[in-house]
Amino acid sequence: MHDFDEVAARLRDEKQGGRTLRRGAARLAVCERGARVMAADAGDGSADALYLADDDAGELCGGDRFWLGPEVAWFWPSLQAAREDPVKHAATPPQLDPGRWGVGEADAGSVTLHATMGLTDARDGRKIRLEAERTVRLIDPPPSLSAGVSAVAYAVDHRLTALGGEEGVVASSWSIAQVPPGGTLVCPTVRPLSVADDVTRYYDPFGDDHVKADADAVRFVIDARRRIKMGLRAEDTTGRMGYLRPLGDGRAVLLLRFFPTLPGERYCDVPRSADAGVRGGGDCLQAYNDDLTYGPFGEMEHHDPAVEVGGVENRCHSSTTLVLAGDEAAVRRDGGRLLGATL
Repeated sequence: MHDFDEVAARLRDEKQGGRTLRRGAARLAVCERGARVMAADAGDGSADALYLADDDAGELCGGDRFWLGPEVAWFWPSLQAAREDPVKHAATPPQLDPGRWGVGEADAGSVTLHATMGLTDARDGRKIRLEAERTVRLIDPPPSLSAGVSAVAYAVDHRLTALGGEEGVVASSWSIAQVPPGGTLVCPTVRPLSVADDVTRYYDPFGDDHVKADADAVRFVIDARRRIKMGLRAEDTTGRMGYLRPLGDGRAVLLLRFFPTLPGERYCDVPRSADAGVRGGGDCLQAYNDDLTYGPFGEMEHHDPAVEVGGVENRCHSSTTLVLAGDEAAVRRDGGRLLGATL
């Protein structure tokens, strides 16, 4: 269990540009390094919803981060290397994460962070220059929550602009909330899906227990025991997902995320198996479960539609995140109602 005040103090001490946003009793710990939300306090002083750990340099990492898709373009030196061994050859571009983020407008309950970066698509060697802006805002949680359930809610606004580069190069805002293991991510769908036919597999086989579909959702187990990643297309997800993790003693924490789904728009994040020339037809919602290769965590992810040099060069999209904590039965009841699926 993490204490919010300790997390906030560490961010300040390690000179990561840490700041605490406040709105009533709700608090967020945000750092300039990587433009991340590191912890959310619903009023009880804890910070259990997001995964936190020390990286190799002893700096606090994890949280709710901003990356760029397509992953296959920026995170391996070549498509061949990505297909050959995605762990051995993986490398995060430092200009993206941690990047060089500056602070724009800020007040007690919000902050805007911005950065520019140049990237080269490893599939064809073509370049793009981007400006990214991430605004984090505390907002009010829904008023209809049960007694005994504490809540914190925040919105994230992303603006991504293609400043220049070679015509046809694409990129997308990619939101990643890292979460501790021990729970299930519920991803409501607009129709019953087949795991074999409708769910994209990115890494190892799903196995028998980790990914299941029923009449109203795909359910993804996060246990840090099997390295898997799944994806759902924009036309199949309702734009909601929720990660429920029991804490013991009858308590639970639920991380809910609400995001836009725009069927017909260009989603550019595609698996390593896709042809080198593919620049669309990718997934909107994604989920990841690590196997301790990088740490004991999973991820709930979504992509915005792509910007393109010489095409749509500016995109603005918002998402909201709600953390519920308290009595497990009440959290399940409130969360299921907001999610539109049984928890």
